[in-house]
Amino acid sequence: MKERQISFSGPMIRALLDGTKTQTRRIVKGTAETWLECAGFLPDFVALPQNNLCRYGYMGDTLWVRENWRAPLAYELTKPSHIPAGTPVLYEADESGDLPGFNAGKLRPSMFMPHWASRIKLDNNGVRIERLQDISEADAKAEGLLRAGDGFRGAEGLPSFANPVAAYQSLWESINGPESWADNPWVWVIEFQRLEQPS
Repeated sequence: MKERQISFSGPMIRALLDGTKTQTRRIVKGTAETWLECAGFLPDFVALPQNNLCRYGYMGDTLWVRENWRAPLAYELTKPSHIPAGTPVLYEADESGDLPGFNAGKLRPSMFMPHWASRIKLDNNGVRIERLQDISEADAKAEGLLRAGDGFRGAEGLPSFANPVAAYQSLWESINGPESWADNPWVWVIEFQRLEQPS
């Protein structure tokens, strides 16, 4: 079992905290993409753990979540890797944490969050490969869609749809670009559950 890192946007962090997000899809790249497209291997074979091609790990691995954050003003000019472990932080997604807002410094992107500052850990429950457009309605809901009256939306500010797959398409295109859904790429489907952090 290994620990791996994964980043999420603010809306998806809130969905993780709410317990509505239990899946994520990430585009298949590198050797795995070559095996699928050029060598013609079956997705189930490419996704086998012994091939070790998924950077997000496999069943039983732990994912520690990176998100946008702020450190105290006193560390404004300090590299994230040099900020001492245990320093109070403010999490941008829901403006929570042990750092008061008035003392929070500049916004730091998720890619620069050190492991010690992560507040969310996920237990990887399984990994598979499929085409993006093969997502089911149940899986679209598991991506953390918001309820919008009788419908769904991918995030605040996005349109609402009666069909959860259409709502997920809207979310995907807002992140990856307007043609990204039509491209129908191979995606890693990572299923997980949030681990409770010790208080």
